[in-house]
Amino acid sequence: LLSEANATKAATAKELGLGSTEKLVVRDVVQDRDGTTHTRYERTLDGLPVLGGDLVVKESAAGRTEGVSKASKATSAQLKAVGLTADVAPAAAEKQALGAAKAEGSKAKKAENAPRKVVWLGGGSPQLAYETVVGGLQHDGTP
Repeated sequence: LLSEANATKAATAKELGLGSTEKLVVRDVVQDRDGTTHTRYERTLDGLPVLGGDLVVKESAAGRTEGVSKASKATSAQLKAVGLTADVAPAAAEKQALGAAKAEGSKAKKAENAPRKVVWLGGGSPQLAYETVVGGLQHDGTP
């Protein structure tokens, strides 16, 4: 199922009306007893991960798209309007992330990886940003 979804992801992107710089990355495929498939995709824009751009495409056993569930209401047209410069520089993003983690009790002195440039849809409208991962434990002891 995964290889079939990977082989047809460009056609699926076109059918969904995604822009030419948007690509789908297959993450999982689940098939129901009746042959209906649910394919989970992540999106990229100009090679950058689109956080909040996940979607699930439901197809009938005959291969007809029956529905699409999106993590965000942002459209492809909105994604095309993403600027080339993030509002926050990578070093500032890392500093903000470390401060937020410290406020939550993390003892981490540095980020686990260098900030990664992404398109962020979490705020409703897409914007260029830097994802920064900081280690630590939550109040319940989970990472």
